[in-house]
Amino acid sequence: MFLITVIIGEKGIIMRELKRDELISMLSIKSGVTKKETEKILKSLDFVVYNSIIRGFMVRIPGIGKFEPKPVKERKEARNYGGKDFLGNDIIIPPTPAFCRPSFSFVNQFKQKVKEATTGRVYERKEDKNG
Repeated sequence: MFLITVIIGEKGIIMRELKRDELISMLSIKSGVTKKETEKILKSLDFVVYNSIIRGFMVRIPGIGKFEPKPVKERKEARNYGGKDFLGNDIIIPPTPAFCRPSFSFVNQFKQKVKEATTGRVYERKEDKNG
């Protein structure tokens, strides 16, 4: 049986990041395959998602969510000189159709399950000093 350490403090439950090795262990135990096979599957998933996104495809993981490329839209530059160039004109950064940002969104069923399982809990994020 694999347990995740959860610390309960005065403010509620303190969350911590699930490390890569812990994720591989949990997946291998749940699926009944070795850790090496699980690691290969995780690397393959990374490869497939990455290559699909850079080619403009959306990747759905049933029951969890979807990865999709989001194109960069036209926007005003506001960091330098209050968004104006040296002549006082607005600085507009044109849309970049060749450049997309990766985006992930959860499916509503997954959000609902998490909401129901965590109702009434107070979470605080624990910063891990080891990485």
